[in-house]
Amino acid sequence: MQIGEGMAVSDWYLWKLYKERYWLTYEDTYVIPYENDLYIAVPIVSYSVKHRGLVLYTVPRWGGIALIDSAGNIQFLKPSEALENPVLKEQKLFPEELTRYYVNSFRYKQGIVNKWFYHVEQLEIAEVPGQYNEQPFLINTDLGMKWIITCEPYGEAHGIFKIYVIDARTGAMQSFTQSKQAALVGPVKATDYLRKANPIVDWSRFILVEPIPVILNNTFYWHVRVIPDDASGISYNAMVDALTTDVTELKTEKELRDYLTGEPITDIAPEFKEGAAIVIIIQEDGIEKNRIEVYPNQTFVVIPMGEGEKGNSTN
Repeated sequence: MQIGEGMAVSDWYLWKLYKERYWLTYEDTYVIPYENDLYIAVPIVSYSVKHRGLVLYTVPRWGGIALIDSAGNIQFLKPSEALENPVLKEQKLFPEELTRYYVNSFRYKQGIVNKWFYHVEQLEIAEVPGQYNEQPFLINTDLGMKWIITCEPYGEAHGIFKIYVIDARTGAMQSFTQSKQAALVGPVKATDYLRKANPIVDWSRFILVEPIPVILNNTFYWHVRVIPDDASGISYNAMVDALTTDVTELKTEKELRDYLTGEPITDIAPEFKEGAAIVIIIQEDGIEKNRIEVYPNQTFVVIPMGEGEKGNSTN
């Protein structure tokens, strides 16, 4: 790539874009391989200048896509041109931050005074706890890619009352409203129910990341990944039913794939002899490492390690 991300000043893609068209906002890039070449696509937010009396203000809108090829050539495509461009076929086009901005604007539906003081029928975007990966979430559906934003009522309820679905190519918006009696749990509560479902885990050593919405057989789930606090890998996945709050833990990739495709999940737990009591050894990182069979007339003894001995101690 002649220009791109992380390059020196004059080869930085933003330098080139702002030199050509300055009064725009350029969102995060993504790279597209197409016919033995690489392209950088940059969603654009443009602004319409309006006025009310003597007050001038701007209204953000989708301004199209900046498409950069490996030779550094830049095309500024209008929305209609971006939708027809073969390089951008089946790619997301509508800007992510603009999607969030539009949905956030519904906080002012009842007026600015209500937004500041009364909060009647005011919705807020349900934030993901402790994460930088905020909504909207990009979901690949049978109808193409969609931006999904779940909203909860103002306050600490953490229940989902409204779901916005925005077409990731055209920006067309749909909304679905849940009754207050059938409110779905949001990402905050979903992670709480996951912790309660596995109380033996030392949650100070684990992080719950990326609760993303998944719809299977007309049921809304939060798909949550559990990782060690050093982010060394995925310990397991969990699906939290947003209506019933039931939690399904999926320990392997095969179990996850079977669950998502509707295949029966085979029990991979080891077989134990009849009459044996099972002692589960859970090591420091909270992951099950081994199982030991204890039979009648047998004793399981934990011997504390003396000073100078190597290894992990048992509490």
